[in-house]
Amino acid sequence: MPNEYDIALNNITLEQYINQFVFRKIPLRSTFLEVNHLIQCYVNINNPTLDNLFLYCEILYGIFTQGMNEIIAEPNIAQQYAVIIENIMIILEKTNHEFIQKADNQYIIVEKNKTATQAANIVTDDTVSLQILEYNHYSLKGNLEKKRQILDAIGQCIEPILKSNKLRENGYSTLQFDAGFLLNNFHIRHNNKEGKNKQDYIASIDDAVLETWYDKAYNTLLMVIIANEQIDIQLELAQIKRDYQRKS
Repeated sequence: MPNEYDIALNNITLEQYINQFVFRKIPLRSTFLEVNHLIQCYVNINNPTLDNLFLYCEILYGIFTQGMNEIIAEPNIAQQYAVIIENIMIILEKTNHEFIQKADNQYIIVEKNKTATQAANIVTDDTVSLQILEYNHYSLKGNLEKKRQILDAIGQCIEPILKSNKLRENGYSTLQFDAGFLLNNFHIRHNNKEGKNKQDYIASIDDAVLETWYDKAYNTLLMVIIANEQIDIQLELAQIKRDYQRKS
């Protein structure tokens, strides 16, 4: 016969189970005593926006991943957990978003971007690779300073490419020039709003327009990474073609 513990677990909710057995063991808890305290502190439940929904999903997913072994230990709890995870994944699929794992093991939701994923996989610097993906995080909308920092980091990563003749000699001279121009004149590397590096155009536009240009600069810098990789592929393929010709 089932004991009182088994009966209790069959009727307990996932939230109750986490509060009782999991929450205090995981780093995400910080100084909060219950799941709801954490959620209510960060998520405005009276403002049902997509951003708030994403944040709610991030918190839940963070709790689940940090306490995974405990959560799936009981069938009733595992079933409730599986339903919530499935719902989260449906939300992400319908909104064209996905989870990525940061260096601190935190999971965040970013917009799916095939170009960003391709560039991030090419870059050998893990920090920059994560920053490329993080640029698409929903919380960065309107955060010009954070976007500027990421663009600057990507710019430093591709600086050796821009300083070489590789792009220019292989049909990407416009891309090379545009990337350098954006980095140096669109308030990314330098203060182009005032001082010795001031650019009248940048000083005259509002933040919304500047953010649009940041997003365009982001796409341009990613294309530099991808184009550089494609040049290497073409050079390697050209050598293989020469080998084929010699053997034919």
